[in-house]
Order: sequence, then C-alpha cells, then structure tokens
Amino acid sequence: MPAEEWEAKQDRNRAREPRKKEGRIHTRKKNEGDDVSTQFERIITAFGIVAAIIIVAVVLFVFSRLTGIFRQGSNKPTTETVSMTTEDSTTVVDINTEDQINMPSVLGLPQDMAREKLKESSLVMEITGSEYSDNYTEGQVMGQDILAGTVVKKWSTVGVTISKGSDKVDLNALDLTQMTGEDARLLLEQKGLVVEVREENSDTAIKGNVIRFSPQVVKVGESVSLYVSKGSQNVEGRVPNLQGQTPTSADALLAGAGLLTGNVTVEASDTVEEGLIISQSELPGTILPPGTAVDYVVSGEPAQTQAADERYYIGSIDEACSLSNYIGPASQTSSVRVLIRLNQTNDEGASVYTTLMSPRLVVGAQTVPVVFPRIKGAYGVDSGMVEVVDADNLTVIKSYPVAFFPVG
Repeated sequence: MPAEEWEAKQDRNRAREPRKKEGRIHTRKKNEGDDVSTQFERIITAFGIVAAIIIVAVVLFVFSRLTGIFRQGSNKPTTETVSMTTEDSTTVVDINTEDQINMPSVLGLPQDMAREKLKESSLVMEITGSEYSDNYTEGQVMGQDILAGTVVKKWSTVGVTISKGSDKVDLNALDLTQMTGEDARLLLEQKGLVVEVREENSDTAIKGNVIRFSPQVVKVGESVSLYVSKGSQNVEGRVPNLQGQTPTSADALLAGAGLLTGNVTVEASDTVEEGLIISQSELPGTILPPGTAVDYVVSGEPAQTQAADERYYIGSIDEACSLSNYIGPASQTSSVRVLIRLNQTNDEGASVYTTLMSPRLVVGAQTVPVVFPRIKGAYGVDSGMVEVVDADNLTVIKSYPVAFFPVG
C-alpha cells in the first residue's frame, strides 16, 4: 500500500475515534439522569403514603370523639375529677357527666319519696313486688334491684320491693274482748287470719261478745280461736259477775238473769279503770228470786252532794229491733253499723242525745236487742225516744217511746 493511502486511512480512523468517545459519554450521562429521576419519584411516593396515614388517623380520631367508639364496652362514665383538700386528707370526688349516673340508695324511704328521689336522679322507679318485713314498716322500700353506687345510664328503670310491714299480729292490741264476736271475726279476717269461732257460756260477757282468744300473737295466714259468749247458763235469778263491766253491760247481764239493777254508786279507785264496776252487792253465782235488785259500785269521781229534794229520772225498755227490712237483698246491702241512743227534749226545746250502745256491725238479717232496764234520763224530763240508728249516716231505723219517773 502506498504511503499516501496508509496515512489517509490513519487520518480517517483518528477522525472517527472522538465521535465514539462522545457517544459513550452521552449514554453514561443519560443513565445517570434516569437514576436521579427514579429516586425522586420514590421520595415523593413515600411522602404521599405518610400523608395519607396521617389523614386517616386524624379522621379516625375525630370520628371517635363524635361517636364515642372508644368508650364502648366500658361501664365507667366520663367524669371530671375534683380534689377537695382538708387538713388531714384529700378526697377525690367523681362528678358524673353525659348520660350515666351513680345509683342512689332508696332503702327505708316511703314509696312516694323514693320515686321522687329517683326521678331527681333521672331514673324511673318500678314496683316489682311487696313482702312482709320486721325491719321496714308498711309502705317503705325494702329492696332495690340495682345496688347503690352502681353506674347506670340515665332514665334506667329501677325495680323496688315495698314492705307490707310485719306479718306478726298482736291480738292483745286489738281490744277484741270489747267487740262482738262478729266484729272481731271480720277484723281478724281483714288482717289475713283464719278465724275459728267457739261459743261457751259466760257470766261476765254479754251474749255475742268475745270472752277470750288464743293465741296472743300470730302470723298472717295462721289460725285464731275466738271464744264468744252464749250468755250465762239459763238459771233464772243466778247473779252474774259484774266486776270489770261497764254499767250498760252489767244492766244487760242482770236483765238476762231475770234480775234488776239496784243502787249504782260512784267511788274513786286507783286500781279499776274509770267507768268500770268495782264491786257488787251479791256474790256471783248466788241464786236470788227473780226480780231482785243487785247494787254495784262504779269507778270514777264521786258526784258532789246533791240537794235533798233532787231526784233522778229513770226509764226502761225491753224490745227487739228487726233489721230484715233494712239490710238484705231488697236494700242491696248485707251489713250496717248500728248504735242505740236516747233522744230527749230539754226545757229549751233542744234535743239531748245519750248513747246507750256504741256502734257495732250487724251482718245479715239480724235482730238487735233493745234491752235497757235502767236508763238515766235528763233531770225533769219525763219522756224520750230510744232510737236505733245507722251509725254511718245517722238515719233512724226504729224508735221506741220511753216514759221516765223520778226516783230517789
């Protein structure tokens, strides 16, 4: 190869060499730019993820505050804690907020007061039952189904049990011996007792009245034996025992034995209740001729000495008043409370009433005895009316004229 051609070829090779180097440099620079762009995109993506997480966390926090989602399943109310410091200690008081409250105690409160207290605490009371109790009087709350101090929602319903009082009945406190057998039976049955009436003769209790009872103290649902007088044995002239009786009862006992009431005097007594008979002139059980008078002494303040010419006016009556037309199917009533009184008119024209028999309950078509052998009337009044009266409305059922005569 000629020298000129070889040199020309070398020159062409040298001319191509820079262009190759420039191409390699350009390719390397392009690759470095691509790496920088990829790293930047990764950084932007990471920041976006972090921002998204923060946004979701904020949304969840706001939502939980509005709905209370993080407080579900907990019985503890949101409270504000207040510290009260004294010289000896610090007391922490939790104040209920929002829709929950601490249950108050209503034990021992009357029913109405308990209901009002729960209402003030935004709670509703419901009576779920009643029971007998020796510790709580009748009408008091003896139990509540949510214990005091328990955290509950406002306007929750609180069930309470109301006391019916003690189921023990003290028969001695009922004065049964001052009642008729029928009145006593009705009273005991109203108190939830089973009554067994037994009759027996008695010289001390008027026929139909309670003599005694057994036992003395019982529980609701238990049985009571009630002993009712059949009157004294039918022995005419036999003196009954008048001690401890009222004059009205004594007069009726004497009349039932065919005897009369004699002189009645009043003496002070420290042992016998005022108005009851202290003693009598004839021993109980003595047989006297029919129509004999028996004197007795009544406890009380002796009357002042009266003028020699002052006299008592005495009357008597022996009748029987039938109530068959007053109570029964026709009148749509089965019982009536009856009293017997004396009605007299004094010198001024006013009615003067004297009670001869206190109100008593009569059941069914019965006959009420109107037997009073010795009725002391108003001084100077020689007439009067003995009236059988409906004690509830003071309607006169039957009246009987009675004449009075001065004695003494």
